[in-house]
Amino acid sequence: MKKYLPFLFVFLLVACNDENSHSESKELSTDKNSPQAETPANPKLQIDSTYNKFWCSTQILKRTSENIEDLGVSLAAQFLATFSSSCKDNVEYSEWANELLFELIAKHPGYLLQLLHKNNSLDKETIKQQLEKPVHDGIDLEMIIKNTTAAEAPKEIKDEILAVLEKARARS
Repeated sequence: MKKYLPFLFVFLLVACNDENSHSESKELSTDKNSPQAETPANPKLQIDSTYNKFWCSTQILKRTSENIEDLGVSLAAQFLATFSSSCKDNVEYSEWANELLFELIAKHPGYLLQLLHKNNSLDKETIKQQLEKPVHDGIDLEMIIKNTTAAEAPKEIKDEILAVLEKARARS
C-alpha cells in the first residue's frame, strides 16, 4: 500500500480537476464568508491558486466531519486544501477546521504527513500554525504526538510536524 500512495495522490489531483469535480467545486465555493479570490498574505508562499475553490469551505469540513472514521486520502486532501491564511477572519470555519485537523492527525497521521510531504500546493504554514494552537484543552496532544511519531512518513516532514506539536504541548 505504501508504494501506491504516490500514485493514489496523483490520481487524486487529476480527479479533482476533471469535469465532475468542476460542478462540485462550484457548489463548494458558495460559502458566503469564503474569501475565495484572495491570495495568501505572505507573497513568498507559492500556493496553487486553483486551490482557492477549496479555501474556507465549511461544506468540505462537514463532509470531513461526517467521514472522519473512514476518511479516504481524497477527502483528507480536500480538507487540507481548505486551509489558507485568508480564512483567519472566518470564525465559523477556523474553529471547526482546527478541531478537525486535530481529529485527522489523531486518527490518520499518515495521511496528514504524506499529503503535506507530497503536495507543495497546500498552505503548510497555515496548517502548522493551526497545529501549534489547539482551540480547546480537550485535545490529547500526548496521544497525537505518539501516533505521529509511529506513523510512516519521511523523516523531514515528520520532524517538522512533531516540532510544531511539541510547541503546542509546551503552551498547554
